[in-house]
Order: sequence, then structure tokens, then C-alpha cells
Amino acid sequence: MLNLNCVICAELFTASDDVHVTSCGHMFHIACLSQWLQRSKTCPQCRNKCTDRNIIRVYFNLANLDVSRIDVGSLQEQLDNVQLQLKVKEKELQKSANQIKDSKETQKKCMKTIAGLEKDLQSKSFLILNYAEKTKMLESQVKAMDNLRKENKNLKLQIDAMEGINTLLTSTMSDAEKMLQNESDPKILSVWVATLKR
Repeated sequence: MLNLNCVICAELFTASDDVHVTSCGHMFHIACLSQWLQRSKTCPQCRNKCTDRNIIRVYFNLANLDVSRIDVGSLQEQLDNVQLQLKVKEKELQKSANQIKDSKETQKKCMKTIAGLEKDLQSKSFLILNYAEKTKMLESQVKAMDNLRKENKNLKLQIDAMEGINTLLTSTMSDAEKMLQNESDPKILSVWVATLKR
């Protein structure tokens, strides 16, 4: 096809385009021309009077051309379109690459934070276990001290009883009676009485 374009949109005509010609001989895409005529009843190129009634559709008859007669303009347009699409894809690819990079950096920071938290948790777990062992040991010591207190109390009672018996045996009858009357602990009294009966 010849290297022709629509002056309204500046795009080249292709065989599949719906192209119309005005009475003054200028060609346009029908969509472009219709929008123009809604605003002005003149030819977009030469400004001659023009209406919807005096435009005619143009049909292109394309011959089988060899490689040497390929429409350079059409190929250039296709090349420009492909290059434009390629630039768009490259921008999208770069954007995706940046997003992946940011995601990896974020993941790296998160993994570092998680590792720190796991280390902190492990340290706290060790402290809790250590405190539990110390608490258990202290409870055992408290129990042992309670047993010692009870044993000490019993020994003290026995000592008091023995001292009382010794005093009873070495004192006069009246002093012994006074001691028995003044003692209020039934355990000590029972020990004294049992000893005196012997």
C-alpha cells in the first residue's frame, strides 16, 4: 500500500481501515471524519465545504507484492508499535524486579527479627527453667527447715521436762508440789508424774 495517512489522527491507512474520501479528494478514517463534521462542515485539510452526503468510501485493491515492494511506511509503523510495546514491557519488568528486590529485603529483615526473637525466647526459657529449679530447691530447703524447727521444739520440750524432773528429784516435797501446781503444760506434767511413780 502507498504510504498514506489520515491528517486528523496522523496514523497510516491499512487495508482493513474504513477510509472515506471527500468531494475535494482528501481521504480520512470515517471515525475521524465523522467527529470532525459534527463540529465543522468543512474538509479538515483544505476547508472546502463538506457534508456527510458527499463523502464516499474508498476500497483498496492490494496486489501481491514481492519483498522489494513492501510498504516501508507500514513496516515502520509496525516497528514503532512493537518498540513502544517493548518499552512498556521493559518498564513493567523493571517495576516487578524492584518489587521483588524490596520483597527480598523485607523478608531478610523479617528473618533477622525472627532469629532475634527466637534467641530471646530461648534465653527466657532457660531463665524460667533455672528459676523453676531454684524454686524447687528453696521449697525443699523450707521443708527441711520446718522439720528442723519441729525437731528443735520437741527437743526443747524434752530438755525442759528433764530439767523439771531433775529439779523435782532434788527439791523438797513442798517445792515439788509447788512446781506441779504451777506447771500448765500437760505433756510435761505427764512426764513428771510418770517419772515420780518410778
